[in-house]
Amino acid sequence: AADARRVARLCDRGGGRGRGGPCARPGPTRECALERLAEGGGAADLRRRHADHFLELVGAAEPHLRGKEQRAWLERLDEEVDNIRGALDDAAERRDGEMLARFTGSALRLWAIRGRFREGLAWCRRALELTSGMGPSRRRALRSAAWLAFLQGDIAALDGYATEGLEASEREHAPEDEMYFRRRLGDAAVEREAYDDGVRHYARSIELARDLHDREAEAASLSNLAELEHSRGALERARILYEEALARYRELGQPEGMLVNLQNLGIVSLAVDRTDDAAAYLRESLIRAQELGDARNVEDSIEHLAGVAAQRRDLRPAPRLLLRRRLPLKAAAQLFKF
Repeated sequence: AADARRVARLCDRGGGRGRGGPCARPGPTRECALERLAEGGGAADLRRRHADHFLELVGAAEPHLRGKEQRAWLERLDEEVDNIRGALDDAAERRDGEMLARFTGSALRLWAIRGRFREGLAWCRRALELTSGMGPSRRRALRSAAWLAFLQGDIAALDGYATEGLEASEREHAPEDEMYFRRRLGDAAVEREAYDDGVRHYARSIELARDLHDREAEAASLSNLAELEHSRGALERARILYEEALARYRELGQPEGMLVNLQNLGIVSLAVDRTDDAAAYLRESLIRAQELGDARNVEDSIEHLAGVAAQRRDLRPAPRLLLRRRLPLKAAAQLFKF
C-alpha cells in the first residue's frame, strides 16, 4: 500500500540508524514517522499499515533465510529490526493474535540464527495468549515456541508446546505439522535420555516426510536421528546417518543443514581418532558458518578445530587465544592450517 511504503520511507530517514533526521525526539524511527504522518489524522490506520508492511517483509524473507541468499536477506532484516519490533508492539497493543502468530512463524529463522531466543519466545508466548482455539496460525506459533524453547534449553516448555502441537496436528489432520512436532518431541526425549521414545518420534517423522515427498524434512529428521545415535554412543550408526543427511542437504543446496552435519561429522570423527577427517569436516563447517554470518557456529567450529589440534598434540598458542576470543574470527580462522 502507498501509505505503508510512505511509512517505510520515513522510517529510513529517522535517527534510529544514526543518519540523523528531522525528528528531534530520540527512539525508534517508526515512532518519528508515525508521529509526523499522524498530524493529518488516522494514526491507528497508519500503524496497522506499518505493521502489515513489515509483516509482508518478514514473510517475503522467510524462504530466503536458507541457501545462497540467506546472508543478504539477514542483513536486510537486521537493518529493519527496530521497525519489525515496532510492528510486533503494534500488533500486541491491538491484541491481534492472528498477526502475532504469523509474525512469530515468519521471524523464527531470524531469531534463531541471530541468537535472539528469549526475545522470540516472549513474542510466541504473547501470540499464544492472544489466540484461542486451534488452527494453522496457532500451530505455527507453537512450532516457533517449541524450537526457541529447545534452543534456550527449556525442555519442559519444549515438551509442553510440542505435545499441544502434536495433538492439534493429529486432530486437525495436518501431517506437515505432525512431522515437525514429532521431531521436537524426539529432541525432548533425547534431552531426557529416553532414546527409544526419541527413535519412535524421529522414525515417524521420516516416514511422514517420505510420504509427503518432502526432502528437506527428511534430511532434518535423518539429522535428528543421527544426533540421537551420537548421544547414546552408537558412533558408526550416527556417522552413516549424518552422511545421509549431509548428502540430502547438499542436493538441496542448503548451507544451514550442511553446516550442522559437517560439524557433527567432525565431532564424531574426532571421537574415533580420525583427525584428518575431523579437520576436513570442521574446516568446511567453519567456512559455511562464516558465509552465513553465523557467529555462534563460527565459534563452535573454531573450538572443535582447537580440539583437533590438541588431539594431535599440536599445542600452539593460536587455539588457546582463539578459545579466549582475543582474535577477530576471520583472522583466527587463518591460523588453522590443517
